[in-house]
Amino acid sequence: MSRKNNDYYVRIPAQALNLLGLTHHSTEITCSRARSGFTQWVASHPDALLVVSWDWIRLDDGAILHPCPRVVLSNLMLLNDDALDLGCGLTELALLRLVDRLDWKPAVFRTCDRFVRGLSEPTAR
Repeated sequence: MSRKNNDYYVRIPAQALNLLGLTHHSTEITCSRARSGFTQWVASHPDALLVVSWDWIRLDDGAILHPCPRVVLSNLMLLNDDALDLGCGLTELALLRLVDRLDWKPAVFRTCDRFVRGLSEPTAR
């Protein structure tokens, strides 16, 4: 169940967030040494494609992290039990928790590895 609106958010009940089935769509490198970028994950929905995106950094030891301040961008707005918007802050908090449970780092690592081996180009110079 979702509620349509004209602000380009796709609205779903907060309880449905863990049932989205996000899949990796793309990971982009935004610096020349594959040290940072962003990753996008998507899910199908009857009203629109749901998109969740966040920045990442790669440390000298190869560890990949979601940098502070942690921000998640999305076209998703969660609804409370009365079908009212939870608001951007609470929706982002729920999305941050979802990102923490998602196994996203291997997808970013593969993109960095391909770039380091010379198999792809960064998106920024």
